Amino acid sequence: MAISDIVIYQLIMLWILGSIGIGFSFILPVSKNRTKARGLIYARLFLLLIVVAQTILSARLFDSLSWLLYAHPPTVLATAYMALLTVFSRFGEAISGNTKKACIVHLLGTSVVFGMMNVYDFSSEAYTALMVINSGLPILAATYKLRSSARNDSTADNMLFYILSVMSIVLLVIMPIYIAFGTRLAVHTTTFGFTVSMLFMLVFMLGFGSSVMFELVQKLNEQMTIDPLTKTKNRRFFDQVAPQYQSAVERRHTTVSFIACDIDHFKQVNDQHGHDVGDYALCHFASILSNEIRAHDALIRMGGEEFLIICPNLNASQAFQLADRLRKAVALDGFTHNGAKLILTASFGVATLTNDYVLKDIVKLADGALYKAKSLGRNRVVAATPDAKDS
Repeated sequence: MAISDIVIYQLIMLWILGSIGIGFSFILPVSKNRTKARGLIYARLFLLLIVVAQTILSARLFDSLSWLLYAHPPTVLATAYMALLTVFSRFGEAISGNTKKACIVHLLGTSVVFGMMNVYDFSSEAYTALMVINSGLPILAATYKLRSSARNDSTADNMLFYILSVMSIVLLVIMPIYIAFGTRLAVHTTTFGFTVSMLFMLVFMLGFGSSVMFELVQKLNEQMTIDPLTKTKNRRFFDQVAPQYQSAVERRHTTVSFIACDIDHFKQVNDQHGHDVGDYALCHFASILSNEIRAHDALIRMGGEEFLIICPNLNASQAFQLADRLRKAVALDGFTHNGAKLILTASFGVATLTNDYVLKDIVKLADGALYKAKSLGRNRVVAATPDAKDS
């Protein structure tokens, strides 16, 4: 088989793979964030340009197309910048205007330098080495950005990071070694470029696609654990995290406090003012609690007007103080909605999880303390006693 036929088959395979990758990107979910949505466009351009760059490189084997080599350096550099833009956009970070200008200046300046190197017939080793270094730097920057922005619990983001790390090593280490000690035959370097391009496209599609899908799954999971009315966590969230709190107490010998609370006389609010005002009252109540608790506390709507606050590393005394502060904040912050002026009050029950109890018993203790607070006249805080479980 002639060398030209081998190169043509390689290009056909590359174009088919690139077309599949670009087509696959159209079935990935598009983010509502405009910056993140651009990531898909940049990813498509990356796949297209890497195919175009290899096509231009292969043209040197055909005398009538050798002039296309002048376009190879800027195409390779543009491919590297598309990878950089894909990563930045993937995490919702727009590139500033000055950075874009610097990239364009780098792209144009490098193209001029390579054009002069072609005109003055510089050695192919110097030409290729300079191109590899210039294209490797944006990939290296993308790798660093991914390392600093990726979620630790995202296998897909970590996969994309390792993929870009490998790309950086190939461009900045393996390619220079190949240039220095490898074969100088054009067909061999073209085949090497084809192999590298195929691998880059495959792993990039896998990593980028997995990263997008992981984010979608995370969002769906978050939506399933968020109460649609109050935007607090819901009962599903509690069922998911409850074992983690029990495990943390057993392993670290720490404490987790639970504060059960609900709005006093909430049924009267619905009956006298309607469910629209009742819904607003729930959101108002939840907003007050959210603003008062710590960032790592969890506010959960357990059902109806009853909420549960999970407070890690808070002992019984501290939890009682927090609950009383919440009670006062609710009573002081009235609201007006649809002509109804209301001041809410709430009752609170506090219980603390230690190694002596299991979590479900502590939640029952907190509920029991809440009902006791209501029976004592409402608008108060009651702490569960250690022997309440047995009474």
